[in-house]
Amino acid sequence: MCYGENNASHCVHFINSQFKTHWEIASGCSNEYNGFKPDVKQHRYSVSLAEFHYGRHRPDADEEDMNDLMFYAQFDAPNVIFLCNHQALVTITVRKGHFNQDHLRASDTALAERSQNVDIESQSFVFRVPFRGDGIAGRSTITGITGSDHTIPLVVFDYRNAEIVHIEPEVVNGRQALEFYLGVYTKFLQSAGHHVLFSLPNFDDEPEGRRLLIDHSRDTQRKYVDMLGLTEVHDIAVTLINRYLSTTWLKAAMLVGAQSEKSLDRSQASIAEYANTWTAHEGGAFFHVRFGAPEVAALCNDEIIVYFVIDEVFFYDSEDFTQEPFRTFSDWRIAVVMEYKYEKPEPEVTSIKIDVTTSRFAGSFSSLGGFDLEESEDKEGRDCLEYVIDFVRHEYLNILESAEYHIIYKHDSRWGVGGGTDDLEVVVESNEAEWHRYSAEDSKLISKTAAWRHIIQNSDVGIYDQVTALSEASINSHFRSSTTAGSKLFEWAYDSYFNVTFEPPTVRLRGDSGAVIVFFHLKSGTLRHLRNHQPYAEGEEYDFAGWRIAFQVSLKMGDHAALLEKEGAEWESTFMDSSVAKEYDGKDVDYRHLYLDFDNVTLLHEFSRFEGLFTGQHKRSIEKVQAAVVYLRDYYLKDFVNSGHHVLYTIPVFRTPSEENFYGLTGAYFHVYTSRASAEQVSIDQTRISHSTILIVGTCEGRGTPAIPLQYWSEWVAHSGRFASYGTVGISNKLFLNNRFLEILSRINAATTIIPSFSGIEKEQWILKLTGWSNHEERKGSACPFGLTQANVSEDMLVYVWRCSDVWDYQHHHGHGDHNVMSGNFSVASTTENYLYIPTVFRPGSMEIKMSGKITLTLNVANGTQWSSYSHATWSASLVVHSEPSGLRVVAAPSQIQIKTDKIDGDTDSPLAIKPDQLLADALPKNINLEEAIGQFVHFEKTWRSCYPGMFAYRLAHPVFSRRGDLLFELLPHSASTPSVVSSDPGAAAPRVAPKPSLTSNLSRVNRRRKANGANGANGHAGGKHHGASSESGGSENVGG
Repeated sequence: MCYGENNASHCVHFINSQFKTHWEIASGCSNEYNGFKPDVKQHRYSVSLAEFHYGRHRPDADEEDMNDLMFYAQFDAPNVIFLCNHQALVTITVRKGHFNQDHLRASDTALAERSQNVDIESQSFVFRVPFRGDGIAGRSTITGITGSDHTIPLVVFDYRNAEIVHIEPEVVNGRQALEFYLGVYTKFLQSAGHHVLFSLPNFDDEPEGRRLLIDHSRDTQRKYVDMLGLTEVHDIAVTLINRYLSTTWLKAAMLVGAQSEKSLDRSQASIAEYANTWTAHEGGAFFHVRFGAPEVAALCNDEIIVYFVIDEVFFYDSEDFTQEPFRTFSDWRIAVVMEYKYEKPEPEVTSIKIDVTTSRFAGSFSSLGGFDLEESEDKEGRDCLEYVIDFVRHEYLNILESAEYHIIYKHDSRWGVGGGTDDLEVVVESNEAEWHRYSAEDSKLISKTAAWRHIIQNSDVGIYDQVTALSEASINSHFRSSTTAGSKLFEWAYDSYFNVTFEPPTVRLRGDSGAVIVFFHLKSGTLRHLRNHQPYAEGEEYDFAGWRIAFQVSLKMGDHAALLEKEGAEWESTFMDSSVAKEYDGKDVDYRHLYLDFDNVTLLHEFSRFEGLFTGQHKRSIEKVQAAVVYLRDYYLKDFVNSGHHVLYTIPVFRTPSEENFYGLTGAYFHVYTSRASAEQVSIDQTRISHSTILIVGTCEGRGTPAIPLQYWSEWVAHSGRFASYGTVGISNKLFLNNRFLEILSRINAATTIIPSFSGIEKEQWILKLTGWSNHEERKGSACPFGLTQANVSEDMLVYVWRCSDVWDYQHHHGHGDHNVMSGNFSVASTTENYLYIPTVFRPGSMEIKMSGKITLTLNVANGTQWSSYSHATWSASLVVHSEPSGLRVVAAPSQIQIKTDKIDGDTDSPLAIKPDQLLADALPKNINLEEAIGQFVHFEKTWRSCYPGMFAYRLAHPVFSRRGDLLFELLPHSASTPSVVSSDPGAAAPRVAPKPSLTSNLSRVNRRRKANGANGANGHAGGKHHGASSESGGSENVGG
């Protein structure tokens, strides 16, 4: 042993010597017994390092044949190489043998089907095996150790978790079967006790004992690490760790470039740049080092290699760094092996921290710009290099730890990770009505219909008349459609300094603060380095590809005149060609614009990505980043704004309300609508749909528009996995349903509600008339409102009802005889019951609003003989709203009115007999007219007139009502090329006529008595009783109060 030095190589030699000795003993034991004894378990333990079998011989065979066994092998002595201080590479070589490919039925008692046997010869298998150091404590006095305390050091391998990492030569057929048998074998080695070997002993007579240094990580060889090709630690991709480090480094490097030395936060800048004059100097060299982004490589789940990339290091004679350095070096990669801690402080949070106290220089993994530390005769150069290595391993790591740069990875699963341009969310046209997503929260597939059901049940427009909810996906889709060849979204150049081809920009809403992250995706391009932060014609040229630069800006709403004054003539000319200008130019409206404010731009290092820059051998990569940021921020964004690309939406606001523009906004306000959880973080994982939504809210008819955000109750846009709608429009129930639509439909109640009246018995005839409510002299000015039923008929609809009942009793006595045919009791009862079905279930393609009614007429005469009749009339009508490529189309389905006399009892030839069906036919309208109701949808038919994206327009589709009675639409681009889906069965949502609910017993009745003189003289008299006109409109309140 070499005290004071690393004894790892001696330990390896010592352990392999033990392996060889145990193998020789096993081989001798096997030869002594002329092979092996399959039935003696202890013998298998004895020979397992030299021979092993799995299976059994045929019991009826005269001689034992190895080919009967499922697996048989003769081995060379094992050999071990230590990868690090936690894992070893154990090589097991099969000298000769075979395995049976039918491993699924393999067992200790199985017989091999010889045709399935595959021979093995001179084949090596490398296992990655975990191990740990241990010891046996003792107090034997015979060692001569003072105090008699001593430890016998051990190396304990964990063969049960051995993993094959290399096979030489490669197995062509049956590798899975072979790995199964070798797994059985390594576990058997553990059972046989071959997993415990002695490490280097240390029995000197020092009181404390001289510590014997054994550090396998320091001696590990690069070829073995490369052979393993480890890409993860604790299931975290090394690429993600390096991406985190490059982001951390970039933020610090940009800090160095943006601040003066006096104002520089040196601790935060230390990962990118450091001068040893920044701290108390205790002698030695003066140097200034510029670091590139650090990188890591995996050794195991406990140790990691950290590469400190030194772009340039300058050595000076004094602390005056304005003088020329006496030596300059570049392109060093100093590799340091360290242990690390994997932590989960919260279930959603994962972090990795390096333990700076365990650092060791790994020379075989370092590259020093061609400088050979061992062979170089440049003593000054060697001294400089050794000085930097020592600085990195000790002082610099402590500096990094104090700035918390020892955290080399941190991830909150609630935030997600950055995605590339291929990962952007997909806006799905509504005709793809049944896209699905997998919900991790409830582990089930969620359809678009289910997403809409949640909106229908929980959305609320609150105090506003109108809500336009816009998803991030709609903004990104707008940018995609605007990124055409020749546009500044597609390509841009600034003289000879910078040229770039873009992928479409994308955005993320950052909670409810109004902040927006704008991602510019640089597909490819060329830049020149800056000089003094200015474009420089002689600057180094660099080609790049696949970069993403993220800026944070504010989302604002502004007046047209203010933006016009600021942006100038180019945008004005562009705006006049937009859909909104063509629709409203010259009309009594003001334009409000929702736009991205690029006046105050903040670079977000953590959300940017510079593919290939920090992992390649690019000297001074920060200069390339700074150049790209300056060209975009200071030059490109000005052109971006002047072209109007920053204007996302335009909202026409009417100066004065009018009946013609009843549904037009007269006031508008916006805010970002999100849950509390979403507001606290922002995910840039663009494979995920953001739950933040832009809400443009407003009022109509000149009502004031308070700037009060809607309280979060529910998502406003249907999201499913990577799919999202453009947005949703909500029209309040007080504006459309309760205030307009129900009032119009109630006129149908007036037309179909029958009121009986008669003047008594005249000239031996019963004078009876039926009059519709709308024609009745006393009632035609009164409303017949629908009321929402309190009974929960169905979640698929809101059910409204109108009921009215009139009952008359009339007594008539004429002449002096008891049997006069004109004397007796007369009664008439008329009941009207109408239903309205408002759909509250999402059905792509069309929405059907149904109405139906039933009018019953009962007549009865009792004057010695009985006569009675019972008749009824039924009607139905519906209004269907179709979603088509050009917008909505509203049609009325043909109305149906049917009259039927169910029964007539008694003397039908009596002069008092009346034809009730004819009475009903004369009183009811010939058809149900829904034209006025259709007219209420005219405002929604073509383009959506309250919000225009950029140069284009939206259309409304797939209308449905919420459970609160708000009218909802899905928002889609207004394009004639969009396929249309019209439901072939728009009905089926409600029965044709609802089952008649039982009338309550406490309906109000107005009783009146009428007196009349007899028609045939003074001696006659008649008495009549009207049992009342009873009407009701469903329950006690309308939808939405």
